[in-house]
Amino acid sequence: MAKYDFKITDYSVHLGERALVKVPLEGGATAGITITAVITCRGEGDERIRINFYRTSDDAALTLKSTFGLGDKGKPVGTIWERVHNYPHFLDLLRNESPILGHIEDTGKEVDVRIYTGRWEPVGAGDEDFMKKP
Repeated sequence: MAKYDFKITDYSVHLGERALVKVPLEGGATAGITITAVITCRGEGDERIRINFYRTSDDAALTLKSTFGLGDKGKPVGTIWERVHNYPHFLDLLRNESPILGHIEDTGKEVDVRIYTGRWEPVGAGDEDFMKKP
């Protein structure tokens, strides 16, 4: 079991169609996907979360599970698989919210990888509301 929580300090965006990739599914079957964009988020301790945005070859509603591993120097690397239509939502979060936190947890049965905002804010409040002087 491994658990990592960290502040995300920066990110990079990679766009472009790539070759068809076969991914394993439960039960031994495979599915064909195309990764169309990748956002890589880096934490203050060099932790990483990679978000792969994909489309399926037959436009099927396929859900892929998050994965976890250790990268260079034993730093955690989590991967999130998201349908391509979710790309603008992730980019909006990274560009317009602060702080952004990363979470990677491997329970041995499943892996939970996510990015999220680090504070509660009132419903309907935009960034411009926090910049106004009283």
